[in-house]
Parts: sequence; C-alpha cells; structure tokens
Amino acid sequence: PPAPAPPPLAAGPGLPAAIAGTVRAPSGAPVPGVTVLALSAGGDDARETVSDDEGFYLFPAVAAGRWTLFPGLGTPVEALIPARPLEVRPGAVARVDLQGSRAGATVRIRAIGPDGRPVTSEAVLVRGAVEASPTVATLLGGREIFFPERREGESVLRAVPDGTYAVVILEAGERAPRRLRAPLAVAGPAERQLTIRLPGDLAGAADPP
Repeated sequence: PPAPAPPPLAAGPGLPAAIAGTVRAPSGAPVPGVTVLALSAGGDDARETVSDDEGFYLFPAVAAGRWTLFPGLGTPVEALIPARPLEVRPGAVARVDLQGSRAGATVRIRAIGPDGRPVTSEAVLVRGAVEASPTVATLLGGREIFFPERREGESVLRAVPDGTYAVVILEAGERAPRRLRAPLAVAGPAERQLTIRLPGDLAGAADPP
C-alpha cells in the first residue's frame, strides 16, 4: 500500500516563514528586475532579492517577526513605491504587493543652514509617530516610509496619501536621523512646501513666503 501522506505543516514557534509578493508601478503594472531589501525590525537581519519578469519576489526561510520591505533603494523606483512594514507569522507566507499610489499630495522639503544656504540632506516621510532621537535601525524597522526624488537643493515626494507623517532629515555626514518635532498632516492633493532650518532641534518648519 502507498505510504501515508505527511501531515500538513502547522504554524508554530521556530518554524521558518516566507515573504512573497509582486512589485507594481503606481499604474498596477508589474515591475521586473527591481531589488527588494527586507530588513528586520531590530536591524540585525537583512535580505535581498530581485523581482522576476512578472514582478514577483520571494524571501524564503525568514524568521517570524516584524520586517520592512524596501523596493529599489538608490534607484528612481524608491521614490515611486514606499517602504512597507509587515508582520510575519511562524510557518506562514506573508504576501505583500509593493505598489505606489496613483494620487496624492506633492511635498517639497528644503533644508537650509543658519546662513540660509541649502544643506545637503534628504527628507523622508514616515507614517505615524517616530522617537524624538531615532536611530537608523528604529527608523527603518516596521514603518511605512516615503522616499523623495533626488533633486538638488530639495526633496520632492509625490503621490503622498492622506495621513499624518513624521518628517525625518537624513543629513549628509550625520550618523543619526533627525526628526522634525511637529508632524506633517497631508490631506488632499494640494502641494505642500516646507523649509527647515538646520542645525537646531528641528522644532519647526515653515511654508516659504
């Protein structure tokens, strides 16, 4: 007689998990050949893979817990598709499609020094609350993050959905990110322009006259 079939894999502590999904443009079309980085919430485990011809990506045998997925870091894709957080359960496959929004606000952020000149920096928007003095690990672990287009003198973030965001400045040569104390509320498609003066405690930002 044939051997009995093995019992199905049951979820439980210690069993490997997986992350899979499709990288999609804001239009919904699959995007092939995009590097996807998976970073654990503690920042101590990082994995990379590349989407196939159908935009599909897969991270097999990852540990259960909180992860953040970053599509296309260092390429134009990062400004189109935000980083996505997810919770991975033991023995399960977490399916997450990575896709940017087709509509939303444009946010322009300019950082200047005490002399009023532009400072070499990058501004990112993080959905929800961020610690007063974030580290790179705590910033990147477990949050939805919107990256800007790379423009000289300003950070331009497009198609930002409605919500409340922490504005975090990544200043060139600085080890730690710097968080703007006042959160940014985005509602509707109207363009927002912020000028942030550095250095200081980033207590405020102003719409330019």
